Amino acid sequence: MNSNVNKHVTTKKLFIILVALSLYSCNRSDTDDSIKIDEEPMSGQVIKIDDEIVQIRTKAVDILTIGSDSFVLNVELSRNFTPFCPPNGRRMYSFNRLVGMDSEKIPDNIDMVKQYVMHGDSVWIAGYQGGASHIGSPECYKIEGVSNNGPKWGPEISVEVISQINDIQTNQDYYVRQRNAYIHKTQ
Repeated sequence: MNSNVNKHVTTKKLFIILVALSLYSCNRSDTDDSIKIDEEPMSGQVIKIDDEIVQIRTKAVDILTIGSDSFVLNVELSRNFTPFCPPNGRRMYSFNRLVGMDSEKIPDNIDMVKQYVMHGDSVWIAGYQGGASHIGSPECYKIEGVSNNGPKWGPEISVEVISQINDIQTNQDYYVRQRNAYIHKTQ
């Protein structure tokens, strides 16, 4: 009996603390200089499209073939505007998936290196955090690379995304693209 009373008192205390924290965060002033909102630094860099980017764009294909394997790039982009975010939203998140078209395991020598997200005359260049990884089982036909803290473009606009792919055995770089990748607005 005493154990149940202690659990009940602990639960009540925890509830009161959570409510107090919630009320404090709702009542704080977002203009207070002591409170920093969205202070995450941008990862990668944004530059104007130059000759090097034009060359990469020229090399990029919609369907990438390496040896006898063919791949496409599936991209999900989003910016978070849920109520706990700053009024102008959080920085962009990018999920790039290299998908084997034959549904066979992607060879271990294929690696995703970095992404190029193009909007107007600018490009966000960022590596994949923690490198790329197979999704699901070891026999999976998808590799995913994630980049976050990108520029605050959009949302609800389309951009072009190119992923740099490397064949580790030959040290050859390839570029695969998804045109018209939509930046979703999470609310």
